[in-house]
Amino acid sequence: LVGSEMCIRDSHFVQHVNLAAANVHVPSSEIAATELARQCHDYQQQIIVEGGIDYQLLILRSHGCIGFNEPGAPQTCHMRRVHLDTKTREQAVPLFGDLLHVPHHAVTLGYEELLQARHISVLAFGHKRAHAVQQVMNGAVDAEWGATWLRGHLHATLLADQAAAAEL
Repeated sequence: LVGSEMCIRDSHFVQHVNLAAANVHVPSSEIAATELARQCHDYQQQIIVEGGIDYQLLILRSHGCIGFNEPGAPQTCHMRRVHLDTKTREQAVPLFGDLLHVPHHAVTLGYEELLQARHISVLAFGHKRAHAVQQVMNGAVDAEWGATWLRGHLHATLLADQAAAAEL
């Protein structure tokens, strides 16, 4: 699933801005479970060595979360392997052709790492994101709508098309 997000990110963003591919870092989801803890530790250390995350580009999920953090994930959660719920997997079917081909797990940065980025842009497109956009902008700040924590970030921007902003 991360691979599909990388394709979307690359075709709609990276190819159109002055951003060297070497400056784009994404954790691998295709890693043995025995190597997961090491990969997460190494990735978190790389963030520290590089001086933190300058810019984080995210997609708002229809259930109001960012990254692959599912509803209920605490603000203090760290990078980890997550089980993808049915709704997340169903949303990925167009990228994989069939639900059988959509992975059941992904590796994601937790809110702890995401919220430390100096600048964050969150993309929300389409009517299926309208309720999530409304909740993120106007709902209670809580773990069920994890992207609501972005309201406390000094440099977070939500970019929504007209359909996604319909409930505002």
